[in-house]
Amino acid sequence: MTLPHLNLLPLLPEIIIVGVALLLLVIDMATRFSDARVEGSLMAGVALAGMLAAAGATVAGVGGGDAPVAGVVLVDDLSRYLNLVVLLAAGLSVLLAWAYVPQFSKETSSFYALVLLALAGMMFMGKSVELITLFVSLEILSVSLYILTGFNRRQLASAEGALKYFLLGAFSSGFFLYGLALLYADTGSTQLAAIAANETGGFLIMTGLALLLVGFFFKLAGVPFHMWAPDAYQGAPTPVTSFMSVATKAAAFIALFRVLAALPGAPV
Repeated sequence: MTLPHLNLLPLLPEIIIVGVALLLLVIDMATRFSDARVEGSLMAGVALAGMLAAAGATVAGVGGGDAPVAGVVLVDDLSRYLNLVVLLAAGLSVLLAWAYVPQFSKETSSFYALVLLALAGMMFMGKSVELITLFVSLEILSVSLYILTGFNRRQLASAEGALKYFLLGAFSSGFFLYGLALLYADTGSTQLAAIAANETGGFLIMTGLALLLVGFFFKLAGVPFHMWAPDAYQGAPTPVTSFMSVATKAAAFIALFRVLAALPGAPV
C-alpha cells in the first residue's frame, strides 16, 4: 500500500508557523533563564522571525493560482491575502506583548507559542474547503484563545473572561458539529463543493448550514452570540485583546464566505 503524493509546498507558511511554535516550546524545555525579560525578548524575536518567514512564503505565492491540497484545503489568493492580514495583526500583538507579558508571567514561551498556534488555526480556516478540517482549525484557534484570555493569573477578570469564553465557545461548537452531521447525513460528504452541487437545498442542508452559522457568529461576536466579548476583551491581556478583535474576525469572515458559497444556488 502506497501513500498518495501530497504537495505540501503551498502550505509552507502554515508549516513554518507550527514549526516555530514547537521550537519555542523546545527552547523553553531545554533552557532556563534567570531574567523573564531576557527570555521574553528571545521568544518574541523567534516568533517574529517565524512570522516574517511565513509572510515571505505567502508573498512568493501570490498570483500563483489555486493549489488544492488533499481536497480539504484550497490555497488561493484570497487565503494568501488573509495570511498577510492575520500575520500583520499577530506581529503587532507580539510587539505589544514584548514588554507587557513579562510583567505578569514568566511563561513567555508558552504565550508566544499559543499566539502562533492560534495564528495557524486562522490561516487554515481561510483555506478550508472541507467541514471537518474547518472544525479542527476553528478548535485550534478557539482553545489557544481560551488559554490566552486567562493568561494573566494575577487578575480575577482574566480567569472570569476565559471561563465565559470557554463555556459559550463549547456551546457554539456543539451547534457547529450538529450542523456538520446534518449536512453529511443529507449529502454523504463533508466537502463544501459537494454540498454546493446539491441544487435543491433540502431541509437538512439548510438547517445544517444555519447551525454552522452559529459557530461563525460566535467567532465574529455577532448578535446574539456576542455575550462573551465584553468580559473576554476586558479580562484578556491587552495584546491578546487586539489580536482577537482583528485577526479572528478576518479569518471568520473568509471561512464564512466559503461556507456561504456552498449554499445551493449561491452566486459567489
